[in-house]
Amino acid sequence: MQDLKNAGNIRDYNTLVSAHNGKVSEYNDRLETYRQLFERYEKYVLVHNYIIDHQYDRKGVYEYISMNLPG
Repeated sequence: MQDLKNAGNIRDYNTLVSAHNGKVSEYNDRLETYRQLFERYEKYVLVHNYIIDHQYDRKGVYEYISMNLPG
């Protein structure tokens, strides 16, 4: 696209713009999905580490999990 723009071939450049914008939109959607999954993963890691550090506190672990795991 940059070569078309630099060459002054605006017609062919404009033809590619909508396809490019579609790919950008798809990328942004996938990035948002990734961020949501990563946020959920981080919560599971925190819960896992809490369980490891408090393995003999069953009541406390239960309460922590109830408050911190995504539903």
